[in-house]
Amino acid sequence: MLKKKIVGFILFLFVLNCFAQEPEGWYNGKPVLEIKFKGLQNIEASELDEIFKSYKKKTFSDDLYWEILQKIYALDYFTDIVPKAIPADEKYNSVFLEFIVKEKPAVKDIVFIGNSNIKKSDLLSAINIKKGDIFNEINVKNAERALKDFYIEKGFTKAEIASNTSEDKEKNSIKVEFSVKEGKVSVINKILFEGNSKFPEKALKKVLVSKEAWLLQKGLFREDALQADKSAIKLFYGEHGYIDAHVETIKRDIDSTSDPQKDQITLTYVIMEGEQFTYAGIDFQGNYIFSSEELGEKFKLKKGDIFNLKKFEIGFGDVANLYYENGYTGNYIDKKENRNTSTKEVSYTVLIIERERSHIENIIIKGNTKTKDKVILRELLLKEGDVFSKTKIMNSFRNLANLRYFSTVLPDVLPGSEPDLVDVIINVEEQSTAGIQFGITFSGVSDTNAFPMSVFAQWEEKNLFGTGRELSVNLNAASDTQSLTLGFTENWFLGKPISVGFDFSVAHKTLNTYQDLMYPFNNIPDPHLTMDEFNANPSLSDAFKMKYDRLEFGFGMNSGYRWFPKFAVITLRGGVNFGIVKKFL
Repeated sequence: MLKKKIVGFILFLFVLNCFAQEPEGWYNGKPVLEIKFKGLQNIEASELDEIFKSYKKKTFSDDLYWEILQKIYALDYFTDIVPKAIPADEKYNSVFLEFIVKEKPAVKDIVFIGNSNIKKSDLLSAINIKKGDIFNEINVKNAERALKDFYIEKGFTKAEIASNTSEDKEKNSIKVEFSVKEGKVSVINKILFEGNSKFPEKALKKVLVSKEAWLLQKGLFREDALQADKSAIKLFYGEHGYIDAHVETIKRDIDSTSDPQKDQITLTYVIMEGEQFTYAGIDFQGNYIFSSEELGEKFKLKKGDIFNLKKFEIGFGDVANLYYENGYTGNYIDKKENRNTSTKEVSYTVLIIERERSHIENIIIKGNTKTKDKVILRELLLKEGDVFSKTKIMNSFRNLANLRYFSTVLPDVLPGSEPDLVDVIINVEEQSTAGIQFGITFSGVSDTNAFPMSVFAQWEEKNLFGTGRELSVNLNAASDTQSLTLGFTENWFLGKPISVGFDFSVAHKTLNTYQDLMYPFNNIPDPHLTMDEFNANPSLSDAFKMKYDRLEFGFGMNSGYRWFPKFAVITLRGGVNFGIVKKFL
């Protein structure tokens, strides 16, 4: 980090020297019209434009330049960066910032050697390196660990992963090669228990993460599952009052000879059960905001009941959530066990140190390169300065997920600048919000001269320019029918959760109808003179059918309002449509 800052400072001095070649200080206070990058090979200019577009039209200053430079270095895309300021006009009223860069090598190809049991596509999905990415050695090491974990998850506990890279300097690219030694797959052949007198093996096996191989159950062995098994057994016994019960050890017997493709493992869980305890109640110390009766209601246990560790932990969590939900995020809450070994009773004392209610100091958004901050902020049920509420935070993230702009929405809460302040961090990962559909349909037609094919195309953008607006275009075309529909929706009208939408459509149809030149004197399809003649031979009139065109114009408006109660998002929507039809020969 220090090295980067030193290099950045040297470049900062260099850029000042570049600026000095023009009239001294001409760029200060001038708007930045554009930020350009020269020397790009593998990185798309559009990607950088999206990242740095927020700086356009801002007034140039040393702070602004330093912020841009730090952001460029944070990308970790380049080995060399040469900055340059260019007057945007002859009068030096605005400035272009240009960065001449040298890219780090890009990943040209990813190769796996030795993977006979797992497909390449599955291995690629397990790592974060993709073809075309800028090469980063740390990412390769992380990929090694990810592949190792992936193999362990698949039961290959002895798998070994190594990486090697080869560089093509002419193409500025790197080939990444992963060598895999898979080894045998480890399978759980049998699960046994020792020391269990209170519960049968069948009941204990149900709570385990590890499972025996049987029929459709693969029984893959995973080292991390053993710790989960220990916790599951402890909790199971704890639900029945055995608060000292635990797994002392898990013995492993490995058979590597019976099957050349598998290591067959027998697991033996050695359990110490202890004595069964009953529940003797709970008391609270240090609580003034909420009464002991109100806090005690969170525990669904009664005195004299067989102690249930799971119910007690849920109740303890509910006490903490009660404070947390009402904005008391800085409280200290702990529990003390009181055990009477002679009567086999256990009670608890909950110790509480109450502090001031927390308010939201900052709401910080991370990960959005397209979606504007205001689009995210307006979906939140809290704003800076409000009392913190866990429920409102979670419902806010529900609203963000419902937008379908993001593949991932993760909340985080960090301490603020004062003990009673917190920062809410919103981490998002954007996904594509545009949709394109295209199709061709073949079908029969009533008109023998019509071509029996129609095409349709639809384009929809749910987050237009990152503003949260929606725009759609629908096109249908056949030999006798053509239509075009345009739609637009503003989802937050005047800063309120009011949606206002408009759609406009135009359609052309070529139609046929019976001709009657004698109308209104003789209202019978030509060439017939009476209805009896027509009923006797109606197909004769088909030869005299008249072809005409119909042009339809449609305009629609719709509006809706959204409410955000705790349990759901409720929307009330309505609209009106108008149409004009013109027929002509």
